[in-house]
Amino acid sequence: MADIDDMLRALKGLAAPKDLEIAVAKKAAITLQEAVTKTLEAGETPEGVAWAPKKDGHGRPYAHAASRIKTTAYGNLVAMVLAGPEVYGNFGARGAPVRRMIPDAGAALPKSVDQALTKAAGQVFDELTK
Repeated sequence: MADIDDMLRALKGLAAPKDLEIAVAKKAAITLQEAVTKTLEAGETPEGVAWAPKKDGHGRPYAHAASRIKTTAYGNLVAMVLAGPEVYGNFGARGAPVRRMIPDAGAALPKSVDQALTKAAGQVFDELTK
């Protein structure tokens, strides 16, 4: 019974819904950046599919892509922006093969993104219920 009472006291300490959303978005910007960096370093899409190899077969395409992505929280929203020549690879423009680097805003959430969001929400919940 003491555990339940402790849990109820902790839950009463949670922030207002809007504040909670903002706190999760701030944390999610960090965990999403980490998740995308991990897939980029593996040469994979956010869905975990390996990129097409370079034409010459040497090295990993877009080896510095992680430095071209900025993930930022704006209130309760999170934006991920890709800049530089990597944009061509992400969308396959100018005849470049498509090598997705950031999640497609119109598609279902990749597992890596879902896990990053869940991790962020869990971290915020843990912080608020200590």
